[in-house]
Amino acid sequence: MLESFIEFTKFYSSAISKYRVHSPFVTDVIEEVIYGSKVPSNQERLEDIRQSFLQNHRKISLSTLGAPSRVSGSATRSIRQIAKSSLTPRSQAELLFRIVDYFRPKTMLELGTCLGVTSLYQYAGNQHAIFHTVEGDPEIFAEAKKLFESFQQPGLKAIQGRFADVLPSLLQNLKKVDYAFIDGDHTGEGLRTYLKILLPYIHDSSVIVLHDIHWSSDMAKAWCELRKYPDIKVSIDLFYLGLLFFKKEIDEPIHINLVSHWYKPWQNGFFH
Repeated sequence: MLESFIEFTKFYSSAISKYRVHSPFVTDVIEEVIYGSKVPSNQERLEDIRQSFLQNHRKISLSTLGAPSRVSGSATRSIRQIAKSSLTPRSQAELLFRIVDYFRPKTMLELGTCLGVTSLYQYAGNQHAIFHTVEGDPEIFAEAKKLFESFQQPGLKAIQGRFADVLPSLLQNLKKVDYAFIDGDHTGEGLRTYLKILLPYIHDSSVIVLHDIHWSSDMAKAWCELRKYPDIKVSIDLFYLGLLFFKKEIDEPIHINLVSHWYKPWQNGFFH
């Protein structure tokens, strides 16, 4: 808790509101995507599924991939516990949907399927895309797989395995990645590793979204390092999510920490 507070304090001290943004591209992303209101047409069904997971007390055995849980040190946890601690919150899932809906990526990748609700939110943004989602834990993967089968979406491809084992051959087959959501390995080294693996397959219009970038000081440090990569032309830090863009037409890199103007009322646009 203290570490999270310290990280937020660092983030907030340099954060700006949308009224301090001057790039047309970034302004459009903020207005249409980050602060947009569009939600999936099947959201009610997706939220019913979320609630069913939150009420499921059946226990499963978990592997030890990635960073340890902050909620439970046990290798056995209930579906309810997993859903409560690991499912992307509704508001963030809606944002991921809007990112996909706005940029319309054709080749999508997710690292960290969890129970599959967030995967379905993203896929709802462009159901004409091919969306590969990878989950390391076999028991959690089995739960997500059952959910995906009930939706019968041929473009949604679920893969079970360690990210480092799955990615090389998967990326070679895909040739390029239009959109990637990294949310499975909550370690700084994991962030560095997977972004480096992805970069050769990224292009001018690609979007990469990183989850829980301030989950720990280790994650925050890795995020700050990644933002300095020369290929990354725009980065937007929302504290809970980090967005990376690769627009070559942007000469000077743009890196912002963004907060609502309600959190910094002196930046509400009236003092320009």
